[in-house]
Amino acid sequence: GYPSVDAVRYFSPELVRDKRLDERSDIYMIGVVLFYLFTRVMPIRGTSIPEIMQKHLRMGIVEVPSTINPEVPPEISKIVMKMLEKKPRKRFSSLSELILDLSRMEQRQQQKQNI
Repeated sequence: GYPSVDAVRYFSPELVRDKRLDERSDIYMIGVVLFYLFTRVMPIRGTSIPEIMQKHLRMGIVEVPSTINPEVPPEISKIVMKMLEKKPRKRFSSLSELILDLSRMEQRQQQKQNI
């Protein structure tokens, strides 16, 4: 059957286009979940399936999590926004790369605390 409005909110642009999917599509969808967890708002909003699908394809996400919720560190916002890039090549290429970036961020935070 057809996807629900709620399901489409998590679609990556390449899933909307019915293109070949890889790990980067999963990264986009996880980015949507993280954006929502940090802000309590969806990065792509709309009321109908076609509207939401078009926004996934064409609308840049202008709000960053740390602007909506000041408790979110800017570095985390930057990572989430990279996960939500429209073009797969601009996202993390794999979950391993994402985890590596998060580890580096954690190390920088620990170094700041030790100073």
